[in-house]
Amino acid sequence: MNAGTDLRVVMFFEDAEQQPMLRMYYEVDWKDVKAYCERAARKLARTLAGLH
Repeated sequence: MNAGTDLRVVMFFEDAEQQPMLRMYYEVDWKDVKAYCERAARKLARTLAGLH
């Protein structure tokens, strides 16, 4: 995968939110996971746009 593909993939939350929560090794809140991914996607988009 490349950075552009990675950026699109992390934004497909609607499908994930329709699925049951996976069994985790430790307790985690989906909202926290989603927020982390959204922040990472915005950071990646700024980097790709040359706006570090």
